Amino acid sequence: MLGAFEDNEVRKILRIPIQVKPIGIIALGYPAEKPERFERIELNKLIHYERYDRTKQVAA
Repeated sequence: MLGAFEDNEVRKILRIPIQVKPIGIIALGYPAEKPERFERIELNKLIHYERYDRTKQVAA
C-alpha cells in the first residue's frame, strides 16, 4: 500500500476527475529487476523505553 505520492500525477496517469482524491495505491505484479537486499538496523538501535538515550543513536 502506498500512501505518499503526487495526487495530480496519479490523476493524470489514471485520468481521475479533479473532484476525486486518490488516497492509496496498491502495487501488483512482479518487479522487472531483482531488488538488492538492504542491511537491516538492529532493533536495539531503533527502540528505547521510558528515557531518551543519546548513546543509542545510529551514526549518520
